[in-house]
Amino acid sequence: MSQPRFLADENVPLEAVRGLQADGYDVVPVLSVCPGAPDEEVLALGTAQQRVVITLGPARTGEGHFPYFRLMSRRGIASSEVPGRSSGDNE
Repeated sequence: MSQPRFLADENVPLEAVRGLQADGYDVVPVLSVCPGAPDEEVLALGTAQQRVVITLGPARTGEGHFPYFRLMSRRGIASSEVPGRSSGDNE
């Protein structure tokens, strides 16, 4: 089985992306390939590249973050919340 590949959403701290890359994971930050892209484009890119999308905060199905994720064919979405951190922080 091959190692999963990841696409890190813009709200994932670059420090976390660099840490995963340093540990040998194949992680591409959205900021480097399509900054400011709407959620649908991020998911489409993740699907096209067979990458798991990593995001912070809840992956809601209503208006807001990744509203269409249940409607799209995808490799996966990993969503996490970090206590005391805003999902818009990217330091």
